[in-house]
Amino acid sequence: MKLFIFFFTLLSTICLVSYADTWIQKNDFSGYGRSDAASFIINGKGYVGTGGVPTNETYAKDIWEYEPSTDSWTQKADIPVGRTEAVGFSIGSKGYIGTGQV
Repeated sequence: MKLFIFFFTLLSTICLVSYADTWIQKNDFSGYGRSDAASFIINGKGYVGTGGVPTNETYAKDIWEYEPSTDSWTQKADIPVGRTEAVGFSIGSKGYIGTGQV
């Protein structure tokens, strides 16, 4: 029995390590580069936005949605005030971005 558990554990570890090195290229982010962005997930769709814009030292207000089923990015409505180093989270079907630097 101990031998079975050992080999089962070894085989499971090998499978997990092999799978961990597998990456699939997805569509590039459609927005411009930024630092310190905030993100959250609602109903399996990813949302990312805000952050610092290195080229002109301002804070971004834009929000982007990633749809995994179509591998596409769509720009959503801007938040009222740009910010960086913010926190993003979701509750139910609503996303929130707060704190950070304005």
